[in-house]
Amino acid sequence: MYNVTLLGDLSNINCWSGIGFYFFNAGKNKSIFNKAITINLKKYNNKKIIWNLKELVKLHGIGGYQYSNKFLEFAEKQLTLNELQSNIITFSQHFPRYNTIQKYGGELIHYIDSTFIQLSNSKSYGINLPSKKISEVLKIEKNNYNGAKLIVTMSDWALNSVINDYGINKDKVFKILPGANLDLSKILVRKSFIPGAGKQRPFIFGFIGKDFERKGLFLINTIVENLNKRNILSEIHAIGYNPSHTKDYKYIKAFGFINKNTEIDNFAKFIINCDIGCLFSSDEALGISILEFLSLGVPVAGFSHQGMSETIKDDYGLRFNKEQNTEEMTDSIAEYILNEEIQKVKIQKALEYSEYATWERCINDWENLFEKLG
Repeated sequence: MYNVTLLGDLSNINCWSGIGFYFFNAGKNKSIFNKAITINLKKYNNKKIIWNLKELVKLHGIGGYQYSNKFLEFAEKQLTLNELQSNIITFSQHFPRYNTIQKYGGELIHYIDSTFIQLSNSKSYGINLPSKKISEVLKIEKNNYNGAKLIVTMSDWALNSVINDYGINKDKVFKILPGANLDLSKILVRKSFIPGAGKQRPFIFGFIGKDFERKGLFLINTIVENLNKRNILSEIHAIGYNPSHTKDYKYIKAFGFINKNTEIDNFAKFIINCDIGCLFSSDEALGISILEFLSLGVPVAGFSHQGMSETIKDDYGLRFNKEQNTEEMTDSIAEYILNEEIQKVKIQKALEYSEYATWERCINDWENLFEKLG
């Protein structure tokens, strides 16, 4: 059996969008996971300030504490001897460090959505570190990958980076798509076709996310403005963190934060009411929100870019290139809205795919991988 960890409280459904929470519980139900290892980060900020002051005095520049050996030592000291000696699946590229686990006879498996090279090369994530510090971080990460039993990625985008950017033997690198962060056993309905979109009623673009700028909310708004200029009724329904100035955009209806744990019915109703779920991120490791739309049979639209290429497919969605301008995208979406037969086909394909967009399937894939490797 395996213990599962990340940097934070894995038992908290709101930590890292709930990915660790759903993964662990789905695996525990199948008796392949033993314990969720929680790392308490309450003292993190104080230690970060002190570390940055020392780095500033040394003229090393500030930033990067969360990737440093000093921070990793702080996090590893919270692991018990039994945990250090165990088989650990981690969502972190750097924690725990392989050398620490090896010292105590444990085993390390990574389950990652991206590599640090990908994150540091993506401007939207704001990782602005001196080159010397980036080199130190990459050294820790590469050592982890070399020593790990397996590196499992959530997309081909990340898989290719592990193999090509880090030179890791492809025989121990695998891909397993995660599931939607929803307890589908509590949701009894799925998407059904509702006629008249764009004419008798607005066509609804769904948006989920706190990082509204990176995830393309205002790009979607431009497309919706273009559609309404063509007399194709459209609007955006958005949940997550919505800044106060979204009220200045007449086509954006902000629903605020909906807790998936305590308000699952409201969350499901929000999704099912949308005609299409959107993710037009400038940078995106995967896009769990896309899986949430698909798990309830709602077609999706977005960029075929980075990890999003894994979840936005032609069968059940509308794929665009980042280089396309908004008029070209508006043309394609307008054609889709005005063709109800195509809408029905996409909904049916999304409903068929919903069986795949689950954590149960994800855990089955993990079981099959373990069985294959012996």
